[in-house]
Amino acid sequence: MLKLTRRAFAVFALALSLGAAPALAKTGSIHLPSGASMATVGGHVVRGKTQGWRVNGKQGRTFAVTLESTGNAAIMQIREPGKDAGYLPGAGRQNEARSWSGKLPADGSYLIEVIAVQAEADYTLRVEVK
Repeated sequence: MLKLTRRAFAVFALALSLGAAPALAKTGSIHLPSGASMATVGGHVVRGKTQGWRVNGKQGRTFAVTLESTGNAAIMQIREPGKDAGYLPGAGRQNEARSWSGKLPADGSYLIEVIAVQAEADYTLRVEVK
């Protein structure tokens, strides 16, 4: 039993050292109304949890995302479409992004992950597609 506990602790410590992402607590979808190019959603996230928002995009379209939170208490990451997708350049784990703008590299469902960097954060997320 002690051996298993040490192994579990070692795996946990390794995950922390590699920058493991917080657990995804909730996932929603952002739908742009017909004829609209912008949508806004809001939420509340606590440290250690991630709220995800899916938005569909087309390759080559310009995508602009802005995250606002009191005291800059939240950051975001944006995953590219696909099962083993990486992050959009400048919107990955190491970037602590609060805004991102650029052309989308592929068609598909992008996952915007909102993460609290303080104990908790109320936030507003604005997505614009051109």
